[in-house]
Amino acid sequence: MAVAEAYSYQLRWAPAGTAQTSDAWTVQPIGNTRPATLIKGLIPGTAYVFQVRAITDSGYTDWSDSVTRICT
Repeated sequence: MAVAEAYSYQLRWAPAGTAQTSDAWTVQPIGNTRPATLIKGLIPGTAYVFQVRAITDSGYTDWSDSVTRICT
């Protein structure tokens, strides 16, 4: 879901089970919510935790709730 005041976003992901440590996350800047963002380097069969946050004139929003998906 887009944030009206956002001028860009950050997406982060980590293998499930390692997301508790800050160095496990990979962060990728994304300019828009459309089109979809391609994430390279994921390992098929591995579960990943994803979060996103917006960047606004006021700074960063909190990270979103986590979503876990298995790479196919």
